[in-house]
Formats: sequence, C-alpha cells, structure tokens
Amino acid sequence: MPYPSGDYAGKVPDVVWDTITDVFEWVADRERFCAERRPVPVVGVLHSAENNRMLRALAQTDEYSHVGSEQFANEHALAQLLMECHIPWEILQEDTDHESLKQYELLIVPYMPHVSGHLANGLREYVRGGGRLLASYQTSLFNSRGGREPNFTLNDLFGVDFVADSPYSVSYLDRLDTLFGPQVPEMPLLIKDMASGALNPRNHVLYCTLQDGARALGYITDPVIESDFESGRFVYHDHAPPAYTTDYPGIVMNSFGEGEVIYLPVPFFKAFASKCSPFLKEVFKTLVGGVLGVSTKVAIEGPVSIKHALMQDDEGWLLHLMHVQKETDSMYLDSFHRPGPVGVRVKPGWKVAGVRECLSGDRIAHSTVEGWTVFSLSFVRDHVIIRIERA
Repeated sequence: MPYPSGDYAGKVPDVVWDTITDVFEWVADRERFCAERRPVPVVGVLHSAENNRMLRALAQTDEYSHVGSEQFANEHALAQLLMECHIPWEILQEDTDHESLKQYELLIVPYMPHVSGHLANGLREYVRGGGRLLASYQTSLFNSRGGREPNFTLNDLFGVDFVADSPYSVSYLDRLDTLFGPQVPEMPLLIKDMASGALNPRNHVLYCTLQDGARALGYITDPVIESDFESGRFVYHDHAPPAYTTDYPGIVMNSFGEGEVIYLPVPFFKAFASKCSPFLKEVFKTLVGGVLGVSTKVAIEGPVSIKHALMQDDEGWLLHLMHVQKETDSMYLDSFHRPGPVGVRVKPGWKVAGVRECLSGDRIAHSTVEGWTVFSLSFVRDHVIIRIERA
C-alpha cells in the first residue's frame, strides 16, 4: 500500500479498502463459531512462567548465556510438530490443578529445567492413574534458583538416572527399535541443537543409565570427533559424522503405575527445528501415536499445510481446518491449493447425529467404522468449520 503523502495525501486506493472490508467480513462470518468455545482436551503442553524468568536470569552468566529463550524455542518447535502431525493441543500453565490434568490423553513437558514439588506430585498422580507423559532433555534437572541437581527430580517417572553431559556438541539417535520402521530408515539421525548460535552448539545430549523396568527405544551414538574450528581440526562438513555407539539411551519408555512415560535425554525439539528432519518428525509421530496411542478422540490425515483446532460446546464439537502455506523466509502467504482430500475420524464419547459445514450449512456424508465417525473433505481452500453434532 503506498504511503498517503504528496499527491496521494489523504488517499488510499479503493482496492485497499475493498481488501480490508473482505477481511473484516470474513472474520465476522466466523467469529460466532469461535467465541465462548472450549478446546477438546487431547494434548496439554506444560508451560512455566517461573522457568522463563529463571532462564533469563541464568542467561546473564557465561555458562548459561545461551538459555534465555530456550523454553520458547522448544515450545515453538513442539508446536510445529504437533500441527504438522495434526494433533490437537493447548498450552497449560504449570499450576493447572491436578484434576484438570486428568482430562488430557497426553501431557508434554518440552523444556522445564525446574519442576516444582506441586507439579511433580501432580504428574506422578496423573501417570499413576493411567495418564501418558512425554518429557525431554533437561526437564527437572535444575532447582528453583537455577542450580544443577545431581539427578532428575522426576527420575522415577523417566526411568533413568543422570550420569553426565556428553562432551560432544552433536550426537546421533541410533539403533532405533523396530517399531519405528519402515518410515524411519535404519541409520543414525542427527541431533544438533543450534541454541548457542555457534558452530559447536552448547546444548549437549545427556548421558543416563536405565533403571530396572525401563526400556530403551533408541541409543546415543557419538561423533568421530568434537570439531575444533579455531585450530582447524574438524570434518569438512556441517558436522562430524557418527562413529561410536554407546549404551546410553536416546529414547526411554517407562511404565509408572497404570500409565506410560516417554523421556528423551536429547535436545530433540531444537534438533528438529534446526534441520526440520522428516525422520525426527516420524520418530515423534510414532512415539505419540504408535507407542502412547494418542489420540483416541480424533485423527486427521492431510497435507502439512492444513492446520486445525478442535473445540467443544453444548451442541457438540467444532473442527476448524485452515489451509496455510507460506513461502520460505517470505512474509507472503501463497495461493497454492492442494487437490488431495482431508480425512477425519472422531470418537467423541457420545452419539454423533450428523456432520455439516457451518457457513454453508451443507451436510457432509459420514460413516461409522469400528466406533469412529469417519468423513472427508475434497479440499480446504482457506478455512472450513465442521460441526460434529451431538445426538
């Protein structure tokens, strides 16, 4: 839009006003289907404002100068994974009451160095009662003042004990369990966290030992060398290749009471963010869906450009499907439309009376397969709101 100055002072092209009008009308048509609704509890991602403040304080020291935005960066990477895997989720504060936590099929703690006693007890109660937990990296390894503890506060949930930080700035997930095949190749997967913005990242994987009853679904493999770019001793590549297998687990599965826990002693989410590895995405998708069995309420199959939100009210569920595709490093959304269908399965726990598109009122054909209500859309142009009606 040109600046309204000079000969154009006080003037704005009509096409600009027309676009603003179209956008406002587009929002107005949909606003009534968004307000006063509640998310359907599927996955809860735990966030801590206190940890954020602690990390910003730690970032003033030389040792931890790279951690200031770690919580946000891990949550952002996790959000990308959840959206690309079409898994409904929402952010929960760490002081969420224990009864509310029990509504969720899965709780994820992507990066919370200090876990309070109140939250630790809540997580134990949640998992013991049959809940599922996924946690990663340095979660529960620090005290409230930012000091390193000798072991994880949640070591009983994680099924491991802390040994040491790896001396290497890059590592590999290797010797993965067969449950990840064939979608994940039998090869070491790079774990390289760019938190420090340096050639040698400062967030190294954590060496841990398995407790009795815990199971490793993958192991850490060390690189051939730790690159030293100042002295010139490095592999002529972006990172040193894998070389030496270890007995330290890279993915841990642990039963606790009636529930299950997946713990990742590696900076998994930042590693995904740095390279957007499709194989790490498949590992995550298998852990959530194949190992932990989430979700038993909804399954969405479609291209990664399809974003979603699943809401509820007294009339049933509202499923928002949005087509959002962005050019790499561009501020502009493109107009590309995928022709492929979007498949949806829902199992809300009550009888489904019908499925319709909210704005047009058109009925959507659906069927029942093994207790799931199943339907599909030929494509999503921008934003479709589907009403799943309660009988």
